[in-house]
Amino acid sequence: MSLLRRSFRRFIPRTYPVSMAFRPTSLLAQSRVFSEAIDTKVSITDTCASRLRELRKMKEQELRLRVRVDSGGCSGFEYQFILEPSEAELEEGDQKFEHGDAHVVVDEASMEFLKGSTIDYEQELIGSKFVVSSNPNSESACGCGVSFSPKL
Repeated sequence: MSLLRRSFRRFIPRTYPVSMAFRPTSLLAQSRVFSEAIDTKVSITDTCASRLRELRKMKEQELRLRVRVDSGGCSGFEYQFILEPSEAELEEGDQKFEHGDAHVVVDEASMEFLKGSTIDYEQELIGSKFVVSSNPNSESACGCGVSFSPKL
């Protein structure tokens, strides 16, 4: 046994061979394993669903909410909420989530950042808005809740 292996042996758990303990793993592979463990759905709260119903009645049109993640904002990535007609074609890779008659659509690229999240509607004195109330893929968020920093 080489001198190098003997010196590292006390730091390596005995259940793993030395070759396994130092096997390099890419960050992308680690993030895939992590993302597969997270729920692949996006949840919609009752408040969000009722606000979408109100907007449909006001505009007298069938609407759905599209949630996107784009680069920008003070934390690196920002959420975008877009009301679009329900009759509009879904793009390739879009995923549609329902809560009663309320529909939320997330594109394939944004889904990587939104897996397991909850879409809500908040009403405060300073304004009301759609928000991502909980995101297991977010490490931190800015004070206004519009932008976030993803977990790596």
